[in-house]
Amino acid sequence: MKRILGAALLTALSAPAFAENENYLAFDVGTTSMNNAVSAYQNTANVYPAFPNPGNFRFAFGHQFNPNFATEVAYTKFGESKIDWGGTNGYETLSASSFQFTLIGSYPVTESVKLLGKLGLASNKAEYLDVDPANNTTRTASYANSAMMYGFGAQIKATENFSIRAMYDDYGNFRESNGAGATTFTIGFVLGF
Repeated sequence: MKRILGAALLTALSAPAFAENENYLAFDVGTTSMNNAVSAYQNTANVYPAFPNPGNFRFAFGHQFNPNFATEVAYTKFGESKIDWGGTNGYETLSASSFQFTLIGSYPVTESVKLLGKLGLASNKAEYLDVDPANNTTRTASYANSAMMYGFGAQIKATENFSIRAMYDDYGNFRESNGAGATTFTIGFVLGF
């Protein structure tokens, strides 16, 4: 097994030193699943409602250091998620962002299609706001956590400098003390230069 892994690594590293376009910019948009992110309060059914799933967008800069591997620095902004308590006019919001540094491996399926795998570190931040006009109170909380992240997807080369990609990413947790975190599904473009 070690020989096979060693041979695969040697093959990947012995590829030409740089891809044709060694730097790229990427922009992705998509949906977010706010995992285990629930209200601080029970509803009338004695259930802690989950925060709705917002959208997201991501900007990235990448460096393709050979045809099979790239590094990417990215910023993701998750949309604000809101629970509205109706009659009391109270509400809770959860907003989050993430800065990531990842290694992306690619495996060509055809000349224009490749599979992608991603592994890296995400620096996640979340802001919680609870507004209760009936009791004239406002509570806020901020959370930050660095977590391992991973992702996978596919990329289709449309022209020499332009590709379209679809990705699934798991950002890990927003704080260590509970399991609240985010996963995303995005579609975007990659512009090589």
